[in-house]
Amino acid sequence: MTVRLQTQETRAPARNRMRPVVVGVDGSGSALDAVRWGARDAARLGVPLRLVHAYPRSDRDYPALSMNADQIRAELRAWGADRLRAAEAVAQETAPGVPVEQRLCEGDPRGVLRRESEHAASVVLGHDGSGGLSSLVFGSCGLALTVHGHRPVVVVRGRVTDQGSIVVGVDGTITAARYAMKMAALYGTSVTAVRTWHAAPGDPADRHDAEHRALVARMAPLTEEFPGVPVEYLVLRGRPGHTLLEFGQHARLLVVGTHGSSAFAGLLLGSTSQSLAFRAPCPVAVVPEDPEDV
Repeated sequence: MTVRLQTQETRAPARNRMRPVVVGVDGSGSALDAVRWGARDAARLGVPLRLVHAYPRSDRDYPALSMNADQIRAELRAWGADRLRAAEAVAQETAPGVPVEQRLCEGDPRGVLRRESEHAASVVLGHDGSGGLSSLVFGSCGLALTVHGHRPVVVVRGRVTDQGSIVVGVDGTITAARYAMKMAALYGTSVTAVRTWHAAPGDPADRHDAEHRALVARMAPLTEEFPGVPVEYLVLRGRPGHTLLEFGQHARLLVVGTHGSSAFAGLLLGSTSQSLAFRAPCPVAVVPEDPEDV
């Protein structure tokens, strides 16, 4: 099922008021991987899939190319429409029957996707290490979507598989862990909850056991909420980034939050903020602190 293409200038009323899974489309192969991921998620959630392409506004003429600004904009729009049609074909092949919307917008992709996130179930981007949309969104003022966005952002890169557990870094909040549990319930898989700690002078001898008890207690409300999801608890001494990357070798999905008291949040807000999303061997979900309906 296809919902007609909507542009920034003329947007039809939404045919389905459920929050769609939004996928950023930029013509790259990694973006098509993101389309496949988003289509499967939309099918599991029972919501539409929205494919979004944004192209920059051009106000300059290019005499050397014998093209004026209007012609440049028309070419960009036509190219974007072609990319959206190709992405829709991939989506329909991946998850037949999922309603698909196309949205073609003029503007900065960061701003466009941030606005789209306000009414999305999640935002999905592809990343293969060669730049493209996810590098633009995450680089420069690039954490705008994850820090100021409204919904979980999934960066699809590396190995994409239907095997393995969902690995979540558990810090001072449980929002990311709730998302991991919800996705595990939909996927029919387990969750590996990871907590790290650093040794400090004066630590009690049972510090490791105390951290394990704290992790189990933090997850307790979620195991009651999702009783069918098996949970493995891992407490490790060391750096969270290294730990999550290591466990990502065998994970279906890595999940982290954007806020909290532990170093997991620092992965996304500090100087190494992009490393997990850009180096992980599997897709990564970045969950804001207070999204609605996670």
